[in-house]
Amino acid sequence: MADHIWTVFCRRVLIDQPSNSLSLMDVIEGIKITQSSDGSPVQSSTDINLTGMDLVTLWTRSNTSTPEEIQTKVILQSPDGKKHPQPEQTIDLKTRPRNRHILRMTGLPFTVEGRYYWTVQQKQVTKSGQEKWKSVARVPFDWVMVNEPEIVQDDPIKPKTRKKAKAKTKGKARPKRKA
Repeated sequence: MADHIWTVFCRRVLIDQPSNSLSLMDVIEGIKITQSSDGSPVQSSTDINLTGMDLVTLWTRSNTSTPEEIQTKVILQSPDGKKHPQPEQTIDLKTRPRNRHILRMTGLPFTVEGRYYWTVQQKQVTKSGQEKWKSVARVPFDWVMVNEPEIVQDDPIKPKTRKKAKAKTKGKARPKRKA
């Protein structure tokens, strides 16, 4: 059984070809969507295209000298308990001791506000020869809808200033303020 190192949900992945270095761009911990008074989405405060996101996992051999191949799958669980399994994937650890896997999301079923979970599973074979799925990671993701911000009628370029009240002393010295 291979070892799961990490899982990250992000907007995009960049891989430098000469060095094979990985850059995870715009890591996503949650998204806040502003909605209008009629309940329809207005804009994303994180400016994220909800159809072009990646879930990236890193795997390594459990024994560095033993090549192996594993089956994995990812399940998105919504706050209402519904599970949305993604297609099973084969991770090849035969030619290299580590392997990154990038699962490109083409559309996600975010319909209920709340906390979602990405569950990463690995297929195992028991001593009796039966196959079972073992969860190796659970990554939370928050989806929040907020009401459209109120429109302020003041001129945004000219800030409001309060005028200081003048003391009506008519030639008398102003009283000192107590601290």
